[in-house]
Amino acid sequence: MASEALAKFRPTRVAVEWPADLTRERYAKVLAGTLPPSRNEVVQVGFRLAQRVGLKEVNGIDVAGEFPYEAVAAFAKAHGQEGLLAGSYRSVTSEEDAAFVGERLRTVTNVRNNLPSIGRMLVAGLTQSST
Repeated sequence: MASEALAKFRPTRVAVEWPADLTRERYAKVLAGTLPPSRNEVVQVGFRLAQRVGLKEVNGIDVAGEFPYEAVAAFAKAHGQEGLLAGSYRSVTSEEDAAFVGERLRTVTNVRNNLPSIGRMLVAGLTQSST
């Protein structure tokens, strides 16, 4: 199980791709034993990991934002990767699929934009767990 393997690192914080308010609400239900079963990866991995290592809270780090498609397209063109970028949109067949792809791209941007703070949390957790 992924949460068992990750627990070996003894994290002191867990961050998940959900809004902070929703994360607080749902994780409180996990701790109370009232959250219904879910196949969602936040529940299956993030919440299980946090609960396994005894954390009282989980940090929701998902934020709204715009994906900088023009910058990505320019980078792809400059590095001969236009075909790869175009290919990623070829399989989008409906508005619903396009919305899903757009959301996934925004998520990548959010993670990239939050990497310094995520890195600080990870380093803090590793430093605390090694003492």
